Order: sequence, then C-alpha cells, then structure tokens
Amino acid sequence: MKGTVVRRLFFVSLLAAAGCTSYAPTPADVDMLVKVNQGGKPVSGVLINFQPTSGGLPKTMEVADGSALGNMTPGKYAYFVTEGKDKAAFETIPKQYKEASLDRQVEVKGETIELALD
Repeated sequence: MKGTVVRRLFFVSLLAAAGCTSYAPTPADVDMLVKVNQGGKPVSGVLINFQPTSGGLPKTMEVADGSALGNMTPGKYAYFVTEGKDKAAFETIPKQYKEASLDRQVEVKGETIELALD
C-alpha cells in the first residue's frame, strides 16, 4: 500500500513539473514544396528527412512524383532519404544521400527547394 502512494505522488509530481516547463517560441511554420529528382527524373516512393542544424525542427515528408509538400519551421537543415512505399526506388538512391551530412544543407525560408540526388 505504501508503494502505491509513493508511485502516485511520483506521477503527480511529474505531471506538475511538466506543466511548469517553459519552451522558447519557435518561428511560424512556412509552407514548403520540395522537388526531388535523380538524373533529371522525378523521384517517387521515398521519404525525405530534414534534420535541423540551425533552428528548425526535424521533419519527414513523403515524395510522390518528384514532389513533397508540407509545413516546416524556418532554419538550416541537413537532409537525407529513407525508404518509403517503394523499396526499389530507395535502392537506386546513391549511398551518400541515405544519411545526413553537414556538407549538404538547405535553408528553409518558405519557398520551393530543389534537391538533385545525383
């Protein structure tokens, strides 16, 4: 019985602490159109992932017919591709695009970004 009371007090204190946590405001999200091609042809059936390097929040978008559309927080991002609905399409992506790299970054401001996976 004593253990039950202690567990309840623990969870109540966790909830109280979570409610008191302050978060810094982030800039308003912007609409983004990401165009993805490989060898000049539109990519489809993969996921494009954005990892923030300066500001922003992580984001994953599904690529269909060479485009991905979504909201993102402005900032700088390294990007990489992961498997989506089409495993065969993912396997054709060069290895260097399957992991994020600080040498390959984009800045999100609310416009169209074109990514060539060559």
